[in-house]
Amino acid sequence: MQTLAGRTTPVPPALLLPFREVVKARLTQLACPAQPGTPVRGDPGFSITLASAFTGCYKYRERSYFLRQTAAAIKEELNAVMLDIGDYSQFTEEQEDQALAKFTQRVEVLCYAQRRREQQLVISWWRAE
Repeated sequence: MQTLAGRTTPVPPALLLPFREVVKARLTQLACPAQPGTPVRGDPGFSITLASAFTGCYKYRERSYFLRQTAAAIKEELNAVMLDIGDYSQFTEEQEDQALAKFTQRVEVLCYAQRRREQQLVISWWRAE
């Protein structure tokens, strides 16, 4: 269980999947010993499985990092438009519609950038498999 803002939330099953695969690969290796007379080599399969598990968990952490970054940028834009600061200080009361149009445009750009980052994460994840 993770504690987030005072609430306990279960760990998402998607985070447990890579580590479950590591355990399964190790148990399979232990259940099937090497044949007599064959040289014992390092286990590249287990190493690759372990590396994939850590990479998979990193992707979820990276995705949540980018989501928090986008949410913070949107909040910053909202504060700027509400307080009439930054690029929004040039608008008067009568030009409120123009200020909101600019705000909407900037938020859409931020959301588009977030969607693009998510697609890159998905594409790089599929290429790794």
